Amino acid sequence: MDNTKNINYTKFNEQSISKYSKDDIDCFDDDDSAISFLKDKDSFRAFNIGIADTFKRKGIDIDPEDKSAMASYLFSRLKAINATVEKETVYSWIDGSHRPKVEAGSRKRIYEICFALNLNTEETIWFFQHVYYDRAFNCHTIEEAVFYFAFSNGLSYKEALEIINIVNDADAPAGTNYEGNYTRFIQKTHQIHELNR
Repeated sequence: MDNTKNINYTKFNEQSISKYSKDDIDCFDDDDSAISFLKDKDSFRAFNIGIADTFKRKGIDIDPEDKSAMASYLFSRLKAINATVEKETVYSWIDGSHRPKVEAGSRKRIYEICFALNLNTEETIWFFQHVYYDRAFNCHTIEEAVFYFAFSNGLSYKEALEIINIVNDADAPAGTNYEGNYTRFIQKTHQIHELNR
């Protein structure tokens, strides 16, 4: 059984953060050295190295030194799910000249990578934390709540987009408390969608 369906994500993050010891925090002499460390891109693994590590974890047998093969493979997987990313963008990620920005507008591309590589919920959380360096599943948005639901239930990117469209087109049922919390609404919408197939 997939235990990711029952993750309390806030508790998960708290437990992850609590793994840092006082020694980890005390390694900086002052606030300025900590800030300098965080601002220095060389303090973190490059995005392309994270992609190579993800390939290895998924058993994708591509030489990490063969940037062209890595980029070609990732782009073909993204195209297979009808992702919106351009070929030049994927190649720039893999050759190391760019990395996706950590901002709301880039998050969908990261989810597209996770869907394209058939990552599960736990692998997607790992990818966000260790490759993209941001938290996964901001379930305060409809799109990311649906993505969480999709990864947790083994749905495809196409199915996730269909649910997002249904939710966006639907009015919340009258007399309910769906103000900002769409989890049950999404689950019921998916069940109705499945019945209508």
